[in-house]
Amino acid sequence: MRTTKREMNFYSIYDRAGLEKHLEDMSAKGWMLDRMGQYLWYYRRTEPRKLRFAVSYFPSASVFDPAPSEKQETYREFCEHAGWNFIGCSGQLEVYWHEDENAVPLVTDPMMEIKTIHKTAKKTVILSNVLLLAIVIMNVCRTIQFYRNNTISALLSDSNFWTAIAMAFAGVYCVSELIRYFAWYFQAKKIAETEERFFTPKSSIRYVKAVLGMMIVLFVIGFASFMLE
Repeated sequence: MRTTKREMNFYSIYDRAGLEKHLEDMSAKGWMLDRMGQYLWYYRRTEPRKLRFAVSYFPSASVFDPAPSEKQETYREFCEHAGWNFIGCSGQLEVYWHEDENAVPLVTDPMMEIKTIHKTAKKTVILSNVLLLAIVIMNVCRTIQFYRNNTISALLSDSNFWTAIAMAFAGVYCVSELIRYFAWYFQAKKIAETEERFFTPKSSIRYVKAVLGMMIVLFVIGFASFMLE
């Protein structure tokens, strides 16, 4: 029987509720989160338990920090005093668990939580997608220039065609991610101000997996075409 398990983390950093529910479902199946990498999360086999999980954010933190800051240490001590057990962190994101399913949430002010998530998103979701979109635009411009100067050879090259399609998919994905985030952010702010509750975004796991899977397939086809030319 397997005692450890790895999985890719496809959850958007602002999908706090979705990630917490996923960890709770995994714990109920006997898989407890053990440690967190930037992309891969690791689980260990345990007895199935119904636990409460909480995701917290530290916008000032970084994956390159050699050790947690004094504020992070103080916050973790406060959480432990309230019964929340620290599991691990990945950049600005930290995960805690509690034996009481009805435990008081770590953050009770929805507006404060949204502001914290937005500060975190500026360094993660927004920054990464803007940079990737800039790379895509640069490559698209280079491809257009190449087609103009080498029309015949470009049209005969399958690798150029599939690479251009893959880059187009990457650009569409970046734009859609930015649109989805800001649509959630502005709606969440409005709901927090008027209804004083946290607005949970719709899960996009299937969409993210489908788009990333398609991009990988296109890049593989492009690379294979290049090797066969």
